[in-house]
Amino acid sequence: MASFDRNTPLHTPSTSIAPSVQPLTGGQRDPGTAALVRTLQATWSLGLAPDPWLPFPQRHGNLGYGPGQSPLPIGALRLLWSGGPPGTQPCPACRNTAYLVSAGGHPSVGGLDFSCPVCESRWQQSTGGLRRVAAMLNAACLAGTVFEASGPQPRPDDGSTLRAALAAMEQTP
Repeated sequence: MASFDRNTPLHTPSTSIAPSVQPLTGGQRDPGTAALVRTLQATWSLGLAPDPWLPFPQRHGNLGYGPGQSPLPIGALRLLWSGGPPGTQPCPACRNTAYLVSAGGHPSVGGLDFSCPVCESRWQQSTGGLRRVAAMLNAACLAGTVFEASGPQPRPDDGSTLRAALAAMEQTP
């Protein structure tokens, strides 16, 4: 388990930072998010590096990252996707890898959303309140980075800036 600074404001002595053992639930089709995950992965595999602060689309913006309390940046996702749980989970439908695409909640209820780029299913995983969600992500790999989950923020993001940046990169020879 990664080290975690217990002085982080979102960690309390009663907040467990162990990875969640709750099963993924839901499984609704979400081809748009799955396509964006595939495009982002393909961009990175080509050695291209879009701005790591570009926000991934969020329906609800309630967990901030970094000193500016930014919506979920793709730089944080890149770290989380390369480190196993909680950033990736086996897809219950097809057993390929489902990738974290959203994290948040309220004081007593929160969780993670995952997208499988193969079967295009979107899954939810209940983890506990917002503080626990932030603590899990920080313990996994974000603590001490510029992307540390640092508290609530009110701004959702529709992903238009990210989509435009990725489209521009596809056009560049």
